[in-house]
Amino acid sequence: MRLKLHSKAISLFLIAFIIIAAGCRSHYFIVKNSYDQTGINNVQNPDSNVVKIIMPYHDSLIGKMNEVIAISRVTLKKEQPEGSLGNLVCDLIMQHYSALQPDLCVVNNGGLRIGQIKDGDITMGKIYELMPFDNSMMLLYINGKQLKQLFEKVASKNGWPVSVGVSLQIEKGKLNSAYLQGNEINESKTYKLLVSDYLANGGDDCTMLKGSPRMDLKELFRDVLIAEIKLKHQKGEKIASSIDGRITEIK
Repeated sequence: MRLKLHSKAISLFLIAFIIIAAGCRSHYFIVKNSYDQTGINNVQNPDSNVVKIIMPYHDSLIGKMNEVIAISRVTLKKEQPEGSLGNLVCDLIMQHYSALQPDLCVVNNGGLRIGQIKDGDITMGKIYELMPFDNSMMLLYINGKQLKQLFEKVASKNGWPVSVGVSLQIEKGKLNSAYLQGNEINESKTYKLLVSDYLANGGDDCTMLKGSPRMDLKELFRDVLIAEIKLKHQKGEKIASSIDGRITEIK
């Protein structure tokens, strides 16, 4: 706290000095400036009392991150224009909020931070690696025109994860065709879209979503994914996902 007050006092003094100097006829110039740089090296002798306080929390966190929450039958991959990892994420989100009857889920590729989850044990830590950000879930109410604009953005990014029922065809970064549950997009219809708050607020060039009517679902994207994965594990189900033609690219 002392350091903060000291820095604030210095800042106020400098501002006052500049104002006073500007009002005088005399002009002042900096003729010399010097500073010292102090490096911080690794602590060689950590305080034993601090270590005793921190260690239980450290051990608890490590244990939680190593907890196996599911088993995958296949290696899940983040790929474009479509990947099994992205398909799984979108479908689990849709499943979690099925009572709200959402029409689709879209996840930006940058929202998934690792390239794959190998077959076998899936730990809690692996899901934190996949989604390290505390993005929350939103249900947006958008019209068909906005949905087409979103799909055009997905095409320009060479494909993003989308939920089952979405069928997009892209060609050289352009949207060639778009269907939802086998139907063309109706511009006058309202669609319920599940996305992160990041996209809902216009992130990753999704300005068409900004300001849309919405419902804050008050759950973190990552927590929803963890809950659904755990639920499958409790039922004795192994995780599996594949590429099924949700997004195809014309070469």
